Amino acid sequence: MDALVAACIVGIVGGIVGSLFIRVNNRVNIIRKKLLGTNKKLKVLEACILVAITATAFFVSAYYRPCRNDNDPTDALVIQKIHTMKFNCPEGQYNRLATLFFNGQATVLKIFMANGNSFNPVNIAIFLGNWIFFTYITSGTAVPLGIFLPCMIIG
Repeated sequence: MDALVAACIVGIVGGIVGSLFIRVNNRVNIIRKKLLGTNKKLKVLEACILVAITATAFFVSAYYRPCRNDNDPTDALVIQKIHTMKFNCPEGQYNRLATLFFNGQATVLKIFMANGNSFNPVNIAIFLGNWIFFTYITSGTAVPLGIFLPCMIIG
């Protein structure tokens, strides 16, 4: 019965986030079309600016988060030998938020699905806040990118 309640809550939240995505993305794309039109140089400039802003936001978000030992026998990432990011941590430690931000999307899905994996709620909030925001504003740019894996990660 608990699983049914949890599934209902996840379904409701997923529906709200999905409908919000469509609404926000449509508005962003209307603004994008008005500002950029068909000017290819402006579209390239937009993509470059979004890359710089995204990288800066990911870097700053992960920079101040605490480090964890990379030899902890109870850490699911260490047990499953998932590539962790040292980032700004001392030798023998890694940054869990940087590991989420700077790995590929398929690896992030593996991290979320790993058995016995637990996350600091602050890390999850920071990651999802950034991920949702940048998925909203980058979907529709003049860059061939998919939306399937970002939506899987948000879900």
